[in-house]
Amino acid sequence: MYRMQRLFPVAVTFVYLLTLAANAAFAQPAKSDAASALDALIEEAWQFELDESPSFAMHVGDPRGADQLGSEKLADIERRNDRRQQFLDRLQKIDRASLARPNQINYDIF
Repeated sequence: MYRMQRLFPVAVTFVYLLTLAANAAFAQPAKSDAASALDALIEEAWQFELDESPSFAMHVGDPRGADQLGSEKLADIERRNDRRQQFLDRLQKIDRASLARPNQINYDIF
């Protein structure tokens, strides 16, 4: 019994250190500024497309515009095109070379 009491703190410490080592081994590296900017841009552009095209939103399972139709007025088309150009302009300001390979592919597809 006395031996068990002596080994218990050692075992708890060992398990704690093992858990810390496992967390460090599997920790995700911090995102670069370029990766964060790309993620934010992609998310903003995605939300814009869902807001502007209710039928597309429904098609991908987002019911936000279930009671609406998208506008095809010339002024709205031009406004959407201007906003898409703004997204592309922001994309050009992101340093592609500093992105990890998966994000470089996202950059190219965008």
